[in-house]
Amino acid sequence: MYSENDEFIGEGSLVFTHQDSDYTIPNQRVYLSRMIVKEEHRNRGIGGIMLDYLIEKAQFIRLHIAFVRR
Repeated sequence: MYSENDEFIGEGSLVFTHQDSDYTIPNQRVYLSRMIVKEEHRNRGIGGIMLDYLIEKAQFIRLHIAFVRR
């Protein structure tokens, strides 16, 4: 979760298990989900900051992020 002055601004999460194997592979690949930034806070680079943080976390535990567009 990303916040400023105790206000919720956005969030993103890593999903470690999913029924569809295109999304995750146990102990190898995670799925990046729920990347949202409140509309009034967009175009400030917040989504990029959150994405970089989540990628670093996945790499720290030696996992790859699967990017799947819907």
